[in-house]
Amino acid sequence: MLQSVFPKTIRGKIILYTAAVTCSIAVFTVTICSFVFQSFLQKNQIQTSEYSLEVICNSTAADLENILSFYKWCSFNTDIAAYLDGFENLSQMPSISSKNSGLRSVALRTYDRLKEEYYNTHSSSYINRVIISPLNSCNYMQICDTTAVSSAHSLSDLTGTDWFQTILSEDGMDNSTFMEDPFLPGNGLMVLPAVSALSGRYSSHQAGWIYMSISDRLILDYLKSFPLNPDSFLCLTIGGRTWLYENDRLKSCDWKFEPVKDLSENAFNSDTSVSLCRLPDGSERVLLSCPIGNYGWSISLLLSQSAMKAQSTLYAVILSCWRGVIGILVMTLGFTLALYCKNIFVILTGPFMYSILENYIMSILNLSAYRLVVAFDPTSMSNSVVTYFSFIVGPVLLLCVIGLTAFFLAKIRKNAVVSV
Repeated sequence: MLQSVFPKTIRGKIILYTAAVTCSIAVFTVTICSFVFQSFLQKNQIQTSEYSLEVICNSTAADLENILSFYKWCSFNTDIAAYLDGFENLSQMPSISSKNSGLRSVALRTYDRLKEEYYNTHSSSYINRVIISPLNSCNYMQICDTTAVSSAHSLSDLTGTDWFQTILSEDGMDNSTFMEDPFLPGNGLMVLPAVSALSGRYSSHQAGWIYMSISDRLILDYLKSFPLNPDSFLCLTIGGRTWLYENDRLKSCDWKFEPVKDLSENAFNSDTSVSLCRLPDGSERVLLSCPIGNYGWSISLLLSQSAMKAQSTLYAVILSCWRGVIGILVMTLGFTLALYCKNIFVILTGPFMYSILENYIMSILNLSAYRLVVAFDPTSMSNSVVTYFSFIVGPVLLLCVIGLTAFFLAKIRKNAVVSV
């Protein structure tokens, strides 16, 4: 049966061998381009995710900077320092008839100034509670948002906790992390506490302290708009602890990954960390981490594997079929020459000569983006110059050449169809 299909003439055998070699080259080219596209697709996925994470990180860092500005203002405000000096040794508010009655106006003026600065802070909606108190934890001032006002919590109990003393000794929130609101236990509200010592006006010794709790909405409000795939995970690292973002909540977790390969060269920002990691189940995924300002915080994203596979399948179906169409067009030009020409040299070299001349002439005319090779492999040029016409002009021009060649050989030269 194969002998009946296999051509017996030399001309037929040459055409068959040429078609086989052309198909082999096409398969090899598609395989190489598929591998290159996989790398390009992974880089594009990393950079797209990096941009989305940087938007969240920059927005969070800006809000946090506003909050910390208010926090520092409380530490250096002279009205607050005068209030702490005046109430340093008092256990209760002086009465109107007492000799220290003037401290009442000091407290009122300080509270009004504190409240004014609080509401002038751009991101005050994320500050759940602010407490300024002398060392004896009496006569303290407190500002709360509407979701955290109801609490009857002793400040002595608050100042006696280990976490409070730890953060106070570090004078800030460098190692602070999310915890349940101590004033609303069992309510499920997560806050980020910050504690700092406050000094008086005329001395450097500690006269009191400030406690501020920052709502987890500071980050959740931005994370909820992130396009997260079902097989992707978002994690937040704060104060040495990792929190998993799930169902618009942060849950403490212990992420364990084994770095396999560093992929940071695919990222735009040098501060962004990208690596191929091995999960506990043995699978390998790409992990992307972006810092939040200069606070030692970061957001990590485990890239979606399903999205990668879906785009790869789409490429294999669409782009490979399109390249097959272009290959058929080039073979059609050779087939047209084989129909009307007897010169085997013209038949074999015609399609190759056309591709060389077309590439050369289009480059001279400054139309490199519309060459046939660009329609076959759009990654051969920069993305900024490749347009929809880059996929159309080259094949349409080749169709015109095929039609004109057939018309010239059949109607003008009057060549008969050569029998093989």
